[in-house]
Amino acid sequence: MRKILKLILIALLACLSACAQVQTNRALALEPLAPGIIIATEPVGLGYYSVVEKIDGRWQVVDGPSDQPITQRANDNQEILFVNGHLRSIAPVFDRRLSKHHAHCTPSIDDDKWYWLCTSYFSSVDIAYTIGRDIVSCAMTFCLAAGTSVSLDHAKLQQVVLESGLLDRVKDRTAQADHQIYSSEFSEAFRSRDIEKLQQFVSRYRENDPDQLVQMATAKIQRLKQDEAAIAEWHRVLDEAKQNASQSKQ
Repeated sequence: MRKILKLILIALLACLSACAQVQTNRALALEPLAPGIIIATEPVGLGYYSVVEKIDGRWQVVDGPSDQPITQRANDNQEILFVNGHLRSIAPVFDRRLSKHHAHCTPSIDDDKWYWLCTSYFSSVDIAYTIGRDIVSCAMTFCLAAGTSVSLDHAKLQQVVLESGLLDRVKDRTAQADHQIYSSEFSEAFRSRDIEKLQQFVSRYRENDPDQLVQMATAKIQRLKQDEAAIAEWHRVLDEAKQNASQSKQ
């Protein structure tokens, strides 16, 4: 009998797992702010970590965005999110050792020790999955392994992101980082007196030049070319003078 129940459980779990895979990971509610963004189960690529918390009935960003990993939350009312720097994906930052897409939460496990689906607002109960698993669990373990099966709730995650204004914060952080790179590249090229570096800067930022540095780089290129031409002319005159002096001695 236990064998039959076990086979039924395996078949049921396989079916439910396959059905879960059909769910799209596109974050449709976030499309107007970040076209093409998807919901991932863990951080992908380079980006920013933030902590959000519900304060006075509204979700707010209380830490970040930071390019340094944030893995601990101050209390159970907080959630940790990662946003890809190019706004390609967003994901909760759950404990890497635990399940991030589906989980079975049981009273016998001290869930509060970890930040994962069983302790996150970003979870919803899979009714059919829970019932099927608990039927077999009660038959085989006298309900010791019974509990609640949950999955990552994409709608809740998007609601929190929208309410907290997280994507706008990340966009501002990304803009600041891009501006720092833009400024440092200009400073390096300008100090180097390297025409090629200055031309690369002009080419890269010609269409995105918030501080009008391309104009300064272009003027510097012209001055350097004039200096090179003047030096070349001076060398030509000097060589000609040397040649004339040599011919005069002969």
